[in-house]
Amino acid sequence: MAIVSWGKPKIEIVKWGASDTSCPETGWNTVYNPKEDTTDLSTTKGDKKEAYGEGGEIIDVKYKRSKYELTFELYVKKGESQPIPEADIDDGVVNDIYGIRITPEDTTLEGIFMPKCSVSVDTLYTAADGKRVKYTFDGLRPATGKTLQPYTAT
Repeated sequence: MAIVSWGKPKIEIVKWGASDTSCPETGWNTVYNPKEDTTDLSTTKGDKKEAYGEGGEIIDVKYKRSKYELTFELYVKKGESQPIPEADIDDGVVNDIYGIRITPEDTTLEGIFMPKCSVSVDTLYTAADGKRVKYTFDGLRPATGKTLQPYTAT
């Protein structure tokens, strides 16, 4: 049993239907075996606004909301399909909305859930690693709840 939520994550994604107003509860698909050490959540701190008084003293500080980006890479393997079909991707842009959740290797620990995301897909290649696909999930503010939420597998 682990103490921190590290290790090989379980990544699951779900596509929103055209009439969905919130993240679907069913229909989650597992993304199998991402390239080692590529699953990464990056947080960009919201813009900072400061109110100054005479003499340059800070009277107040206000931040805008942070932004969240979750990325991972998958190898392009013979005979295996990608989690987002090529037909749904137009020069890296995915026009559909997706939800994503990450379960740590120790499933009793807290993971990550972003119920509403815009997705982009980039094709990568190096001689050392071969062809890969990088998925980027940018968190969007859902109608209810926060952009980034805790998730624990049930």
